[in-house]
Amino acid sequence: MSGVYLAGGSKGGVGKSLVSMALLDYLEQSGETPVLVETDQSNSDVAKAYPHLPSLTVDLNVADGWIDLVNALEEQADAPVVINSAAGSLPGIIEYGGGLKEAAKELGRRLVIVWPINRGRDSIEAAKLVHDRMPGVPFYILRNLYFSPASKFEFFNATNLRKALEEAGSGKGGVLDFPDLADRVADAFYTDRKSIQAAREGMPLGNRVELDRWRAEVRKVIERLV
Repeated sequence: MSGVYLAGGSKGGVGKSLVSMALLDYLEQSGETPVLVETDQSNSDVAKAYPHLPSLTVDLNVADGWIDLVNALEEQADAPVVINSAAGSLPGIIEYGGGLKEAAKELGRRLVIVWPINRGRDSIEAAKLVHDRMPGVPFYILRNLYFSPASKFEFFNATNLRKALEEAGSGKGGVLDFPDLADRVADAFYTDRKSIQAAREGMPLGNRVELDRWRAEVRKVIERLV
């Protein structure tokens, strides 16, 4: 499972941090020790929730940040890596992402882009920019069902990007639905800055049942990626 998973989205409020936490949780529950690359230097909630994991913080809008990232991929060759991209990382991903693609290829590692979206135009247009600049990289759009049922993503559902991803073939990309989680349960991660597993241990039974339902649904989604 020594893949490299870039959680994109380009803007705040689409679910990047929760997707990154879900990836880390899945990998840990699968017996792995993933490496977290935190790129949100002003609000590093994911790193604070997972202090027990190896991690580094980089700025993806400067060349030095990408150099540090690629060096980490080489140094941690046997560990899966989750990159939690900051809301303002789109320019850097467009400018330097091709280098990450080539580095992953040289290291024999599978790079996967995971791009949560809401119903707004911005995150969808940003997804197309990155998809077009990094051909051949498995690219998965996650319709975040927190915002609405999949059928309500009218703008995205009508795009050529959706059609292209759905025709990409197994392991090469696709369109997946990221399940909704009750706010009162999700707040336990964010308010207390705890990992998903640590937050679960302190929850009342009803909250744990909801979390376990969500985790089972998330596992089905992530298994499509890995």
